Amino acid sequence: MKHLAPIALRQWGPVALAAAALLFGPPSAHAGSCVRLDTTLDMLAPEEQKAAAFLFEEALGREGRTVDPRNCTEEWVLSHVRLGHSITVVVSSPQGRRSDRVSGVEEFPAQYSQSIRALLTRQDPRNEVAGVVDRTNVTTAQVDLKRVQSDSVFFVRLGYGAASGPGNGGGPLLGFGWRKELNRIALDFAFANMLVLSNGQEHGFGSGPFNDGPFTVLALGVNYHFRPLANGTPYAGLGLGFTRWGSEGGKGLDVRLSLGYEMFRASNLRLFVQADGILPTYEVTRTDWANWSDPSRNPATSTFRPAMLAVSLGIGWSGGPDDDHDD
Repeated sequence: MKHLAPIALRQWGPVALAAAALLFGPPSAHAGSCVRLDTTLDMLAPEEQKAAAFLFEEALGREGRTVDPRNCTEEWVLSHVRLGHSITVVVSSPQGRRSDRVSGVEEFPAQYSQSIRALLTRQDPRNEVAGVVDRTNVTTAQVDLKRVQSDSVFFVRLGYGAASGPGNGGGPLLGFGWRKELNRIALDFAFANMLVLSNGQEHGFGSGPFNDGPFTVLALGVNYHFRPLANGTPYAGLGLGFTRWGSEGGKGLDVRLSLGYEMFRASNLRLFVQADGILPTYEVTRTDWANWSDPSRNPATSTFRPAMLAVSLGIGWSGGPDDDHDD
């Protein structure tokens, strides 16, 4: 038995060494990276090309790649295309190809770092949580963001609304607001919206702006345009508002759902028709003074949660797209 171990070692030792060589390879054959400048496409001056190749090798080293031109198994092809004052950096590797624009040669190190990380991790630099961009490799183009322009639209709307609950009924609606519109999305700020209930004066002293009906101080919402590039589009909205009902009624937040159609979006004018459903999160207390002159009858008090429906026509005007240019 003592002789079996050396025999087995002599038999299986070469096999183990061969397997290790296949799996890990000899040290001299370890994967190396190299950089080749595509001179058929590159538009840099000769001295800039040498500096660019050196900086790219430095960036590879910082990203954990071993630069070894003699044992190159991973070739990185680099080129630069000038157009006006900007330079497009093109990087190709076995992992893929990227093309990114920078404002000048001084931004090459930062862009090389982003391009290499993006190709190695297969992540988009625009994804803030991907780790491609950090505080060491931000470019000027990423600092000076170009933003989509928006329209500022002020509007007035008139319509008719109704509220549930005893002694409410319906009546005319008046409201004001301001919208910040993109193609697909609009932010809606409505203020001083009032619903004059026709039955309110019969059952109360009229402690609100015109009666004891609802007065919305402010409502914030988001509208979604279903045809963002069209001159006219249907839209749906969701928002929250703060509403109060007279001095003894109630007040609180309400949830607002809206459906509408907006026209003339290609001009500085707007015309829209909108239907709103309003669901309060609070309760309203109503005291019925219809027979207040009869001392033998006590006033009736009721508490309810008034849901509201309204349809309105709105007219808006805009000064045009907001300016977002540097002075």
